[in-house]
Amino acid sequence: MPMPPAPPQPSLLRVLSARFDLRALEPPQPLAEPALQAAQAHAAWPGLLAWCHQPARWAVRTLPGDTGLAGEAGTDLAHALCLVVDGSLQLRACRGAAARLALRLRTKINDVALGRPRQPADPWDAGWLRPGREGLQALAQFTPRRPTLLVAGPALGWAHQQEAEALLRARQAQALQPLRLLLLQA
Repeated sequence: MPMPPAPPQPSLLRVLSARFDLRALEPPQPLAEPALQAAQAHAAWPGLLAWCHQPARWAVRTLPGDTGLAGEAGTDLAHALCLVVDGSLQLRACRGAAARLALRLRTKINDVALGRPRQPADPWDAGWLRPGREGLQALAQFTPRRPTLLVAGPALGWAHQQEAEALLRARQAQALQPLRLLLLQA
């Protein structure tokens, strides 16, 4: 079976000017240090990080799944995963405005560096899917600017989660960046 043609590469200006898609995603909120440490110490943590960084362009995972996590513990784990992969913790660890600016500039440079393989420490985009019909419409037009972790919380409901998964699955062939969808079940 022939491979579909690769999507066209965006222009340098478009890559440099791309912003986090606030219409489709809500950025992760800060997590209290004890909850962050507990999430990173959980037995499921290494597997979730490995799942994010696997070479596949598209992957879906459900929590609790094999983690046994549900409710607040699963939500904290998803929040922590977002904060780690999107570079929020790297940014928080920077000392001063100059260091934060340097991290942001390095991230943009890495976004456009031709032939440079992505590194596990390179920031992704990560966020929670927006609820309602408007959230699904925004998701239908979503174009990732870098690898993206999308979290579908239990408040969205099973039907909304399934529709979001179908939209992303249909669009993943055109995405130039890896997409990960984490479904949180109540």
